[in-house]
Amino acid sequence: MLGATAVPAIRTVALVKRYPTFGKGGQRRALNGVGIEVSAGQILALVGPNGAGKSTLLRILAGLTNFDEGEAWVHGRSATDAWARGIVSYLPDSVEWPPHLCLESFIATSAQILGREAIDSGEALATVGLETRARTRIAECSRGMRQRLNLAWAMLGDPSVLLLDEVFAGLDPRATEQAAAILRQRAALGTAILFTSHYPEQAERMADVMACLIEGKIVFRGDADAVRQTGGWREIFHREAEV
Repeated sequence: MLGATAVPAIRTVALVKRYPTFGKGGQRRALNGVGIEVSAGQILALVGPNGAGKSTLLRILAGLTNFDEGEAWVHGRSATDAWARGIVSYLPDSVEWPPHLCLESFIATSAQILGREAIDSGEALATVGLETRARTRIAECSRGMRQRLNLAWAMLGDPSVLLLDEVFAGLDPRATEQAAAILRQRAALGTAILFTSHYPEQAERMADVMACLIEGKIVFRGDADAVRQTGGWREIFHREAEV
């Protein structure tokens, strides 16, 4: 874990990502001048509808997708830099793990693949409250348990930055609060956390600050007080995207 620093843990400047429009010629902008910052120990929720560019932004910050213009930084290094990729953990929206493995074996195997053989599976499961289910097979887990397992996997190796795509999707209120508590504990240790959500009111309860992305542009940045001062999420979602 990196210590506190004045340099943002995550920073993008005028970020642009284009994709070809097949059958029509030309290109569309999945991201159009996006600028965000997340400090160490801060939780930022990126909200917006499907197709807004949220997953694209996370994949760029994880070093998995190239961008066309602008800048993307992780602790002062380019997101494409091998060092930056080494301190980032990215959890996609949908992941499937081998259903026959028990939780303990899955964590041990994942740690080995990541070159982190010294990681204790029991301790990793304990961080997400699954230590008593170590011998449970993944196929037998509820969605809430699987999402906590996903978080345990994402936190292997003590990453400085967590990028989580729709981490609360489909969870019941109890499982949502369990996952949120895990993230708050992680942020308290100095981890910068950026997660995406379709549900702004839910994200508002989980995050320190929110940003709203619509059609590839940031239309709002601020905390819960700023949301209320703006007129609420309905007003924010009906804004024209800033150029």
